[in-house]
Amino acid sequence: MRRVLCLLTLVMTVTLVHAQRGQDFASKYIGLCKGDSSIQCVTVSPKMVEQLLKSGDYDNNESIKEALTKLKSVRVITVTDNGKDYYERAENLLKKNARRFHQDKAYQTGQQQRAFYTRKDKKGNPVELVMLYNNNEAEKTIIVNLTGTLDEGFIRSVARHFEKKREFSKLSNK
Repeated sequence: MRRVLCLLTLVMTVTLVHAQRGQDFASKYIGLCKGDSSIQCVTVSPKMVEQLLKSGDYDNNESIKEALTKLKSVRVITVTDNGKDYYERAENLLKKNARRFHQDKAYQTGQQQRAFYTRKDKKGNPVELVMLYNNNEAEKTIIVNLTGTLDEGFIRSVARHFEKKREFSKLSNK
């Protein structure tokens, strides 16, 4: 009986460790801020991405169709009050997990901060992209977390699109 209990405990511990390791950044961040009403998270699941592909007319824009097929999930976290603290909390969590996440780019322009982090699998392929944006003046923070089969070209394309000041400003003003 003791052997069975020990074996069961071992299996549950391994399962729990594996489940925690498999969480994306957004899950960890939401867990860190649990119960905080300032945070909103919207998730686009794989099924929703599939529906987008089925319903949209992407024949004219093959790059959008290709990008959508690579995504597993999209999570957008927004904070509309005291954003700088939440931005710093997110960066600290990413830096605390430096073995998992690597900072690719960081920008600071006046009242705005942006940072891009990636996580790669054991083969060195990117599987997660975390984009942080903070507008000190508006006190807003936006975190976009993409997971899936991402490649360097996809990440460069997304980063180039979102590193433009006006794109994030549009998002932060909503």
